[in-house]
Amino acid sequence: TKWGSWGGDADLSPNGQEFAKNLARYMDGIPAHARPGSVWISSLRRTGQSAAHLQGMKHVSWRVLDEIKAGTADGMTYQQIREQMPLEY
Repeated sequence: TKWGSWGGDADLSPNGQEFAKNLARYMDGIPAHARPGSVWISSLRRTGQSAAHLQGMKHVSWRVLDEIKAGTADGMTYQQIREQMPLEY
């Protein structure tokens, strides 16, 4: 899935990668006794990519946390939806 499209299973954007690194730095600043032992993520690639930066935490993937599917527009950009599905747009 390309960035800017609806739904799909895209990789983290450059901003998302930077956010994930900042989140990991923040979590590293929490004393070990106060840090959660696990993080719950969806089954989407980008959530695993975000969690990969969180060291020492178990990653629990739960499909119910996935986004709602976009149906026939899944993976399409707004421009594609406007052109190919004008009534829905």
